[in-house]
Amino acid sequence: MVEYDKEVKEMSWVNRLFKLSADRTTLTMAPQVTGVTFPIEEIITVPLSFETNFVTASVKVYFPYKVTINKIRTCVTKALAGVSSGYVTCGNSTGASTGGVVTIAASAALGEEDTASPTTNNVVLADGYYYLVPTKANVGGEALVTLEFTRTV
Repeated sequence: MVEYDKEVKEMSWVNRLFKLSADRTTLTMAPQVTGVTFPIEEIITVPLSFETNFVTASVKVYFPYKVTINKIRTCVTKALAGVSSGYVTCGNSTGASTGGVVTIAASAALGEEDTASPTTNNVVLADGYYYLVPTKANVGGEALVTLEFTRTV
């Protein structure tokens, strides 16, 4: 109980400065807080498969607001089969992102992590999507793909 009370007291200043709307969609600052700007950085994680019937199938991740994709991370959750590397090609509705291909080594073990940093076609408009396309010559394996993004205006 003491630990809970301490956390509540430490968080009370946050509640005085920020207010979350009832529908939990809008965060507003108290009128006395001025000149504060900060980007809202977030992540979303999507499971992706290199198994038969899943490779080359585009997975679209939709966003309700405009975002810029900053980084793509993968983490192998089922070892990649065989002797060919796996690739995750990413892009927006305009086309593939330059720097937006993550390469996962052939026979990558469980837990291997890889990244890519897209530099073009990485802005997604509100109600738009960012696509992920897994490809692999000899199928087998799975990964989690995490998109790191910043909400933009």
